[in-house]
Amino acid sequence: MVAPEMQRNGIAALLVDWISKDAADNGFDFVEAYADIGVNDTKAARGPLAMYEKCGFIKCAEREGHVVMRKALK
Repeated sequence: MVAPEMQRNGIAALLVDWISKDAADNGFDFVEAYADIGVNDTKAARGPLAMYEKCGFIKCAEREGHVVMRKALK
Protein backbone atom coordinates (compact mmCIF):
# COMPACT_ATOMS: atom_id res chain seq x y z
CA MET A 1 0.00 0.00 0.00
CA VAL A 2 1.03 3.54 -0.62
CA ALA A 3 0.70 5.94 2.29
CA PRO A 4 -2.36 8.19 1.86
CA GLU A 5 -0.28 11.37 1.74
CA MET A 6 1.82 9.89 -1.09
CA GLN A 7 -1.06 8.62 -3.23
CA ARG A 8 -1.84 10.08 -6.65
CA ASN A 9 1.87 10.54 -7.39
CA GLY A 10 2.34 7.49 -9.63
CA ILE A 11 4.13 5.39 -7.03
CA ALA A 12 1.81 2.37 -7.32
CA ALA A 13 2.04 2.45 -11.13
CA LEU A 14 5.85 2.47 -10.90
CA LEU A 15 5.70 -0.55 -8.59
CA VAL A 16 3.34 -2.39 -10.94
CA ASP A 17 5.63 -1.63 -13.89
CA TRP A 18 8.69 -2.82 -11.93
CA ILE A 19 6.94 -6.07 -10.94
CA SER A 20 5.86 -6.64 -14.55
CA LYS A 21 9.42 -6.15 -15.83
CA ASP A 22 10.85 -8.40 -13.12
CA ALA A 23 8.32 -11.13 -13.94
CA ALA A 24 9.13 -10.87 -17.66
CA ASP A 25 12.87 -11.04 -16.91
CA ASN A 26 12.21 -14.23 -14.93
CA GLY A 27 10.33 -15.93 -17.76
CA PHE A 28 6.71 -15.39 -16.75
CA ASP A 29 4.13 -15.06 -19.53
CA PHE A 30 1.53 -13.06 -17.57
CA VAL A 31 1.03 -11.11 -14.38
CA GLU A 32 -2.33 -10.70 -12.67
CA ALA A 33 -3.68 -8.02 -10.42
CA TYR A 34 -6.95 -7.73 -8.54
CA ALA A 35 -8.95 -4.53 -8.33
CA ASP A 36 -12.12 -3.64 -6.45
CA ILE A 37 -15.17 -2.33 -8.30
CA GLY A 38 -17.04 0.64 -6.91
CA VAL A 39 -14.47 1.49 -4.26
CA ASN A 40 -13.17 5.02 -3.96
CA ASP A 41 -9.66 5.04 -5.46
CA THR A 42 -8.15 6.25 -2.20
CA LYS A 43 -9.68 3.30 -0.35
CA ALA A 44 -8.88 0.62 -2.96
CA ALA A 45 -6.35 -1.54 -1.14
CA ARG A 46 -5.77 -3.55 -4.30
CA GLY A 47 -5.34 -0.51 -6.46
CA PRO A 48 -7.75 1.37 -8.68
CA LEU A 49 -8.92 -0.33 -11.87
CA ALA A 50 -7.86 2.66 -14.00
CA MET A 51 -4.26 2.37 -12.81
CA TYR A 52 -4.01 -1.25 -13.98
CA GLU A 53 -5.58 -0.33 -17.32
CA LYS A 54 -3.05 2.50 -17.70
CA CYS A 55 -0.26 -0.03 -16.99
CA GLY A 56 -1.42 -2.27 -19.86
CA PHE A 57 -3.62 -4.76 -18.00
CA ILE A 58 -6.91 -5.98 -19.42
CA LYS A 59 -9.96 -7.18 -17.55
CA CYS A 60 -10.20 -10.98 -17.80
CA ALA A 61 -12.77 -11.82 -15.10
CA GLU A 62 -15.20 -10.15 -12.74
CA ARG A 63 -16.72 -11.66 -9.64
CA GLU A 64 -18.41 -10.38 -6.50
CA GLY A 65 -17.14 -6.81 -6.74
CA HIS A 66 -13.60 -7.77 -7.75
CA VAL A 67 -11.90 -7.71 -11.14
CA VAL A 68 -9.04 -9.91 -12.27
CA MET A 69 -6.70 -7.88 -14.44
CA ARG A 70 -4.07 -9.60 -16.59
CA LYS A 71 -1.09 -8.33 -18.53
CA ALA A 72 0.70 -10.39 -21.18
CA LEU A 73 4.46 -10.10 -20.83
CA LYS A 74 5.41 -11.76 -24.11
